[in-house]
Amino acid sequence: MRPFIQAFYCLLLSAAAVSAQSVIVTFDGTTSSFLGTSSYTESGFNFYSSANEQLRFPGNYNGTAYLGGTSTAGGGGDLNITNTSGSAFSFLSAVFGNGNSTSTNCTVNGYLGGTLVATVQYTLDANSWAVKTLTADFANVNRVNIHYVNPNSGFFGLDNVNLAVVAAPEPSTLALAGLGGAGALLMYRRRRK
Repeated sequence: MRPFIQAFYCLLLSAAAVSAQSVIVTFDGTTSSFLGTSSYTESGFNFYSSANEQLRFPGNYNGTAYLGGTSTAGGGGDLNITNTSGSAFSFLSAVFGNGNSTSTNCTVNGYLGGTLVATVQYTLDANSWAVKTLTADFANVNRVNIHYVNPNSGFFGLDNVNLAVVAAPEPSTLALAGLGGAGALLMYRRRRK
């Protein structure tokens, strides 16, 4: 019976295997310096702002373009990320920027089906960039909202956004796994007789 259990365990692992396809959005392929309230799409992800913010590619971080936005005094700026296919994704890390002369708070919220499932807050120093790795709570979201709270009007930025989409197994892969399981079951029955 032991070979059957081993074969069945291997079959379950192969059937349940799911591959995550990670992408890093760098914004380096941008051709326009000002987007206004329109959105920007790269590597299957859509970046857009609230109605009041203006998206732009104001300069460079480490010599490359970054996505930036304006924030209003005493208010803030919002940036949203979604998968263009509408499916869930993981928000792994990003470089967050603060173009203001004072420190600013940045709140990152993850939503799944309109429900808040993850939140984290960072304080960013004045005129600085910081790499932030997000928690496992952001591993299954379909929208991320990044909200910058600035005491003064100014710029906020985002670059090198690391996102991953979990790819479901192909139907043919599941069919092959099912056939393998049926074959293992038949082998077990034959050996028992």
